[in-house]
Amino acid sequence: MKADNEPAPCPQMPRACPVPPRCHGLAPCPGCHGLAPWSLPLAATSAHTKLWSKMPRACPVESPARRYFSARQSRYPPLQSNHLTMNLYTYEPHEISFAFCYRVYFSWRTHRRHAFSPLAKLQRATLNALLHPYKIRVLECVTNDTEVRCIVSLTPLETISGCASKLKGRVSKWLSEALNLAALQPLLCKGYFACTTGKSRSRVVERYLSLQSEHHGYSNRLLPPIFVDQYVLTTDDERRISPHHAMVIAKFHLVFSTTWRRGIIGSTHGRRISKAWLNIQPELRIALIKVSFVPDHVHVALRSHPSVSPASIAAGLMNSAQQVMQVEMIEAGVNRLWMNSAYVGSYGDLSSPQICKFLERWRSSE
Repeated sequence: MKADNEPAPCPQMPRACPVPPRCHGLAPCPGCHGLAPWSLPLAATSAHTKLWSKMPRACPVESPARRYFSARQSRYPPLQSNHLTMNLYTYEPHEISFAFCYRVYFSWRTHRRHAFSPLAKLQRATLNALLHPYKIRVLECVTNDTEVRCIVSLTPLETISGCASKLKGRVSKWLSEALNLAALQPLLCKGYFACTTGKSRSRVVERYLSLQSEHHGYSNRLLPPIFVDQYVLTTDDERRISPHHAMVIAKFHLVFSTTWRRGIIGSTHGRRISKAWLNIQPELRIALIKVSFVPDHVHVALRSHPSVSPASIAAGLMNSAQQVMQVEMIEAGVNRLWMNSAYVGSYGDLSSPQICKFLERWRSSE
């Protein structure tokens, strides 16, 4: 008789059913589990392996010349598509690398010509310190009790009107602190005069654009790949580029180079591009003076509104030319027409050294 605290015997696992060692039929072998022996899958695998043990015979390869002539003799014409598209690179003003010489001469007076003695003591170093946060560099500065005249160097992203606003705003704040004024009052007049200047004068720049054929050795050709054209400013052009409350003459010389300096621009292309640029003049607020196209770069002389930066003008002209040359770019296998860099040079009727001499004489006469 078993005790109550005696553990129950462990149940025993049933003995595995024997699996026949060989099965020649496709049906499962007899047994309680209905499993097939390992020999059956192994035999089936080896049979398939023997089936694919030999590679099929290679198909005959037709020669390219035979395929070309058979295609020409075919009664079906080849497929053609005139819808060529490409994702063109878009030039942004802040992404273009510029080599530049951008100088502007400014002149403005006090409000109603009131004389302020501290204004005559304004020095170039003081004005440079006031404009340092805006990356505006003062090259020359001459003042008296009622007038300020200066030459500044700007970056291509800066506009002339924006620079004038920063100049007059900082000088007005400095003058108000120097006079210890408690209440705000107008110290400087609203209007101003500004003109671009540079190392070269207008006639020198425009003559240089006319001599591109001789300069690059294309003048001896019967059909030189050069396109040069000059434009006369109309009344509408003058109205479009002139501000309302200031007198500004802004002239720029721009240079663009093709990608890898490849000579892909001919006289026909230059004529088409210049025509497109004439159409977008109101949009860019510019007036073309002269263009000169050579196979691997282009020179542009123009006037602009003071509220437009040279960088934005360059980007607009580069993007417009790409639209005109889209088919040629697809054939050449490039997605950008120009290098991501440009030259911006300001110029005027007077060069920078001439204006500096004028300021020295004006200072000595005071």
